[in-house]
Amino acid sequence: MVQPVLLAIIKTIKIRNLTVLVKMPSDPLKLVELKKRAVLNVRDKKISDLVPRMDKMLTTGLSYKEKKDYDKAYIMLTRYVGAYEFIRNHKDYKSAPEKYKLPSLHSINDAVTSLEYITDHLTNEYTLNSSSNNEKSINGNSIDNEILNLPETPTDEPINDKPDGFICCNDFYKMTKDPGLKYLIIDVRPSDDYDKSKIISSKVINIAENYIKDEKNRTSGKFERILGAGNRDHYHLFLKRSKKWVNKIVLLDWSTSKDNITQDKTVSIMKTILEKWDQEKPENIFILDGGYSALLLTFPMILTNANVSAPNNEINNSYDEILDGVSYPDWMKDIDKSKIPPNNNIIKTDLPYSYDNHSDDELNNYKNILKLDNDNNDNTIGVHKLSQEISTIVIKNQDKIMPIIPDRSVKPVTTFDREHAINLTKTMEELIEFSKKHLKLERQIYDLELKLHRCLTTDKRFLQDDDDIDLLRPQIFAVKATIDSITETLRKIPIIDRSTKPPPILNQQNEINNIRRSPWKDRTINMDPVYRNGNPGITGLKNLGNSCYMNSIIQCLSNTTYLTKYLNNGGYQDDLNTGNDNETQGRIAEEFAQVIRALWRGQYRSIAPRDLKDTIGQFRQQFHSHEQQDSHEFLTFFLEWMHNDLKKDEKIKMDGTITPAKKAWDKELKGQYSIISKLFIGQFRSTIQCQMCHKKSITYETFSSLSISLPDTNRCTLDDCIERFLRAQEIQGWTCPNCKTNRDATKKFDFVKLPPILIVHLNRFAGTTMKLEKKNTHVTFPVDNFNLDNHLVNEDDNDFNRAHSYSYNLYGLSNHYGSMDGGHYTAYCKNSQLDKWYKFDDQTVTEIQKNEVKTQNTSAYLLFYTSYPSQHTAPYIDR
Repeated sequence: MVQPVLLAIIKTIKIRNLTVLVKMPSDPLKLVELKKRAVLNVRDKKISDLVPRMDKMLTTGLSYKEKKDYDKAYIMLTRYVGAYEFIRNHKDYKSAPEKYKLPSLHSINDAVTSLEYITDHLTNEYTLNSSSNNEKSINGNSIDNEILNLPETPTDEPINDKPDGFICCNDFYKMTKDPGLKYLIIDVRPSDDYDKSKIISSKVINIAENYIKDEKNRTSGKFERILGAGNRDHYHLFLKRSKKWVNKIVLLDWSTSKDNITQDKTVSIMKTILEKWDQEKPENIFILDGGYSALLLTFPMILTNANVSAPNNEINNSYDEILDGVSYPDWMKDIDKSKIPPNNNIIKTDLPYSYDNHSDDELNNYKNILKLDNDNNDNTIGVHKLSQEISTIVIKNQDKIMPIIPDRSVKPVTTFDREHAINLTKTMEELIEFSKKHLKLERQIYDLELKLHRCLTTDKRFLQDDDDIDLLRPQIFAVKATIDSITETLRKIPIIDRSTKPPPILNQQNEINNIRRSPWKDRTINMDPVYRNGNPGITGLKNLGNSCYMNSIIQCLSNTTYLTKYLNNGGYQDDLNTGNDNETQGRIAEEFAQVIRALWRGQYRSIAPRDLKDTIGQFRQQFHSHEQQDSHEFLTFFLEWMHNDLKKDEKIKMDGTITPAKKAWDKELKGQYSIISKLFIGQFRSTIQCQMCHKKSITYETFSSLSISLPDTNRCTLDDCIERFLRAQEIQGWTCPNCKTNRDATKKFDFVKLPPILIVHLNRFAGTTMKLEKKNTHVTFPVDNFNLDNHLVNEDDNDFNRAHSYSYNLYGLSNHYGSMDGGHYTAYCKNSQLDKWYKFDDQTVTEIQKNEVKTQNTSAYLLFYTSYPSQHTAPYIDR
């Protein structure tokens, strides 16, 4: 049922649209036309046909809004809201509302809010366009600059009309050293970058790019208020930006130059605001050619810290500009790049064209270099040697790594001859072999960074010698930069359509892992990391739009030490199921491993698990949306996907008699086991007994989480819930196989096999005769020594259910605050390395005391218990 408040909002949208038409001073025809086109044709439409289309209407409308195509967004979202009202008022819906699944209140609210924003935007846009066409003598002071909006973000067309709007680094340096010159420098880099390194001058202010790119802030008045609420010195400098106070204004970002300037660059937007929309009318506005990166290379002495570098995305743009100019043979024009070839017909690789026989020796040299001995006083030698070795390889293989520019004066052969096919086959074989070694090298680099971090945090000699630390850190970063530059160059090699090649190459494709492993740098960019030095595992996850349910589960799984160790050391790669018979083709396990790797890198305050969420959303639409979801439901799907991605055929060890429980266990898992099944999956026995003939029917079921209901009382203990779950219950109408008729019976559950990691789901969302409600029952749960040994049955006195101790300790907690209509998830997790508890509230991570964990009695939703005495020292499970 729609809340009255929401209906009022929808009605307000209608009224506001009509009001817009009345207020339009001129050119109202476009809005009128949009409104006509937005009318939903529902004549002779059945609501059963309309309901399934609504999700697509909303998704399409919001997509248009993101692309700033506001006309189409207005049409689609208006139709969406209209369809919602039509369905609600339809007689079929009123007679049987349970038959039709309407969109959630969150979806309707998103559509309504977006429509309000779009309507205001279109109104302002049409008003400004009309005023600019009909009134040329308006006094600038009469314009309310708070309602002005710049036009929609233009395309990426280069700006070539004013090449003289730049200032070179030499002239910039002279300007800063001239005490009699009046100037203002506006640095538009992100605030964090500005704080790390800035120009040494009293005439520099920082207006971060996120404020400039926000269309709501694109007025000088907005910038004044933002600066006024922050840095008062910057505020007073910005007030004196007119020609009365300064002769020159210089804008700079990280890397904008004459060669790469576009209208959607932050400095371009800022320059347009100052030149066209600023009442102060500042003059002589220039952009620093090459940006802050150029100053780092030319005049580092005028910077507070020259030991910084541009973000990775700025480096990527430079590579793109260089490599986009490379020309390719004419036969490549026939390839339709808009179509994505199927996985079984392509190789996506981050490798050079060829790989010589010396690479085996070179890789062995890397391995020797990468062995950091903590007892060695001079750890910098290994890093320095590694840097030299990598540089040598880059120079030696430069011709093989860079794509070859063909001689365009010679027309290429349009068909493949036999010799060319043989050469291609040989090249692809070399690429496959090099791929394995390249991945190993990446892992070695990662291990080196971890060892370096441990040295810096645990070895007192390093803590006492700051000079050695400062010497070591730049060199390891130099090694990373070299590897990243190689990887980025290799990323540009074009995809080859294997469907046009001879059969021998196609046959080899079956042996190739079809997962595209992007360079670690590229993945890091997508994660939008916030950097800081800290301990591994103490990294938050940014909320991607009501994704706290996912963040909570990821943090709990991240603190499952054995699983994290398995993913972090790359062992999972040997188990990935990437074939077409697996729906997810190993993609979810791969993306999750990358998130775990980032969480335990010890370098980030927070990251955004965007790639993981997008990948999951491809296989389950509900997790692709920005609506709140149930964390237990997400966990159930996620563990199943992970199991399918990592399972392998394996014979279970069955010593002695094969019991029914063993048979059922192997049958349920189909003889395929994974780290997920070995850690999280348990088994219970269901016994139904006829009360007339006392005949028993026994079946076995597996579980990845133990879902237990809560009593109707206000308080209970976890032990009470377990006993209630295992207590025999009477059932009616059971068809007894012995009596051949319906009988009253009793049904009872017993644990046969408990997993090493036990997840307990407190089912707080219980159903009543009318609706679902959340139970805020106070559940007292143990943190240590939660013993379930008494509830375990022993079948035929075998070892099937005696593999582990069944005294559990809590290490993770997924909490839910709020009600059925909305709420928020957090996670409380114990870091086994530090032996401390932490609260994970999306991107915010804070240390908490153990006693605080016990206070989450009414919000605890999922409890993560381990049977290992110490997760940090837990032995590997037999593979």
